[in-house]
Amino acid sequence: MKKGLFKIKTTDIYYFESNMRTLSVCHLGGKTTFTGKISEVEESLSEQSFFQDS
Repeated sequence: MKKGLFKIKTTDIYYFESNMRTLSVCHLGGKTTFTGKISEVEESLSEQSFFQDS
């Protein structure tokens, strides 16, 4: 697994998955996993066309 900072265009993102504090972003280039809070991701993308579905 690569470590570091990744930039993914929001237009390339299909969805996010959350399992505890392990998050995965599924995007055009594949799947990238990182540690964080889904609430922080949701907040940072709130002005984009993203929403949370349970």
